[in-house]
Amino acid sequence: MTTTPIALKERNIKVLLVDDQRIVGESIRRMLLDIPGLEYRFCADPAAALAEARSFEPTVILQDLIMPGVDGIEMVRAFRANPATANTPLIVLSSKEEPTTKAEAFAAGANDYLVKLPDKLEVVARIRYHSAAYISRLERDEAYSALEAQQCVIERELAEAASYVQSLLPATMPPGSPVPADWRFITSSSLGGDSFGYHWISPHQLAIYLLDVCGHGVGAALLSVSAINTIRNRTLPDTDFSVPSQVLKGLNRAFPMEEHSGKYFTIFYAIYDTETREIVFASGGHPPAAGRALYKFLVVAAGGARSCRPRGSSDPRFPQPRLKSTLVRRPGRHTGGPA
Repeated sequence: MTTTPIALKERNIKVLLVDDQRIVGESIRRMLLDIPGLEYRFCADPAAALAEARSFEPTVILQDLIMPGVDGIEMVRAFRANPATANTPLIVLSSKEEPTTKAEAFAAGANDYLVKLPDKLEVVARIRYHSAAYISRLERDEAYSALEAQQCVIERELAEAASYVQSLLPATMPPGSPVPADWRFITSSSLGGDSFGYHWISPHQLAIYLLDVCGHGVGAALLSVSAINTIRNRTLPDTDFSVPSQVLKGLNRAFPMEEHSGKYFTIFYAIYDTETREIVFASGGHPPAAGRALYKFLVVAAGGARSCRPRGSSDPRFPQPRLKSTLVRRPGRHTGGPA
């Protein structure tokens, strides 16, 4: 699984002042000298203000309301209509104190209003306040975008893992097979460690197995894949795969919990002989009730049986398991071929 820590962009306070009076620009610059890391840019040309804002990316804009050749209220609206500055805090600077002017500025999209030239403490306090809120918003949006990107990566990798797990499931039996078999794969909301399989270990012996790894997620799926591949490829040493109890003992040795982050799996493993119509099976960790439906299925495949109760079981968590294979035989069996 790909996991990349989210690293947010480091941001400082950046102030853009739009004012036609250079003396105001210098006064504001001196007021902000004491703020560590602050970046300041002065724009005396209102026509260039939007371009300056796009390139500078300020955390707060100070804008004069009365400038030659431009309507200050319309400039506020222009900043709000520009996607690059639509959410940037904007403080209007004006010599006008009339409530109607202030209301018009706020209606156009201003966040704050200062009568110039304000006191240094007030200017610094308002710049810090608006910049901090804006930077927090930028970091939140950046974190959401990063999380969304990571979620897409995780979902893609989980889909690939689920596809691989599904590729390990057995093919359905062809028409005319001695043991008809079909199945459907229905995904759940999370990746898990459930799996099953069947394959012929001889012309007349069919191995059938079902296992369930504890928990969910990639770890459970990987352990399930390892166990299924071990069974399917018959890689357990000193193990006769036609004897279910030996298979479970071999799996118990091969997959100790201590080496798999505390994870374990329960398993049902059976051998069906098409010539004798007998099923020999062993259950490791499966409670009898949990496997009853599968046992019933096997009895039907075998052509009927007097009873179907496991006489021995083991949980792979426990050392020195006592494992037995259970035989299910059809009453009055015959050797005339498969059903």
